[in-house]
Amino acid sequence: MLNTIWKAIVAWFLKWGSPKWFFEQSKIWSLISGLLATLMVSSAFIYGVFYSPLEVKGHASRIIFVHVPTASLSMSMYFAMAIMGVIALVWKMKMASVVLKATAQVGAGFAALMFITGAIWGQAAWGQGVVWDPRLISAAGLVLLYFGILALYYAIESTDQADKSVAVLAICTVVIVFLIKFAVSFSDDEMASIHQQSSSLYSGDESAVDWNYLAPLLGSIFGFYFMGMSLVLRAARAEILVRNRTAKWVQAWFDKALGQEK
Repeated sequence: MLNTIWKAIVAWFLKWGSPKWFFEQSKIWSLISGLLATLMVSSAFIYGVFYSPLEVKGHASRIIFVHVPTASLSMSMYFAMAIMGVIALVWKMKMASVVLKATAQVGAGFAALMFITGAIWGQAAWGQGVVWDPRLISAAGLVLLYFGILALYYAIESTDQADKSVAVLAICTVVIVFLIKFAVSFSDDEMASIHQQSSSLYSGDESAVDWNYLAPLLGSIFGFYFMGMSLVLRAARAEILVRNRTAKWVQAWFDKALGQEK
């Protein structure tokens, strides 16, 4: 029984390696995730802005509902890129390279937003928007790596060579995700970060974070993850059309799409 279920899961996973299957199946998933993102993010923002109590820094504290989700998402996306890189190099699954590129395109935007919102919060909280301590240096490095990967894609004419080069770069540099995560834990004065320690969600039987902040923050985090999923799937679908533009099924799809517009 378990063997049958495992084979079914593997077969379903392998189907996603087909550009045509991925293109057809990802449409509904991108729509569902986009709808969930809209509902969750909008609800979190409305509750967070109008109902969450103000902290010492006033309305500037509400930027947490954007900064924390984008920071978490940009790091998770980079880690996912490294995984896609391993799949592309080891199992030669070309769709992994497509998803890697799509993730880089979307992740670069979230990483930039993370850095900008972090600078705004830093200016309001500590009077310094950008201080080159370990946390901020590694965060800036993440932004540069995202755009460096995109630059590498467009610098190499051969798609296959670009995919391999980017996969290797993503795998070799994924350590930056762990540097960002643990940089705030440095206790040495010379290595300490101005960024506050990561807050524990729970302390004993009660939440360590006020529920009026925790609820919209969690909603915003999940909503941004669904947003990232939707955008990556849409970017991957566009990349599939570009890479497979000479395939008959792509030409048939374009003919059908143009026919509907007329």
